[in-house]
Amino acid sequence: MKAVANIEPTRYSISLLDDAGQKLYTWHTRLIQDCDGVESYKIVRKETRSYEDVLLDYGIDDEDLILSLEALESSANDAMEALFLQTGGGY
Repeated sequence: MKAVANIEPTRYSISLLDDAGQKLYTWHTRLIQDCDGVESYKIVRKETRSYEDVLLDYGIDDEDLILSLEALESSANDAMEALFLQTGGGY
């Protein structure tokens, strides 16, 4: 089992894949503007289920996998923020 990220300037997703490479679950996150339309950097997760809950559903109790998912999310956040700053915050 492994996780992969798809990163774009205003959104990213992290997918949990089985050993055959099939998606088991995907977490979607995106960048938004604040309520005044001011360009800002705020990540909003569309999926409410945690990594731990999803893995438990599949009978997987793997702390290393949870840590790798968290690390991948952190890296994706950093990459998205860098892209956001490079593009001048444009949407």
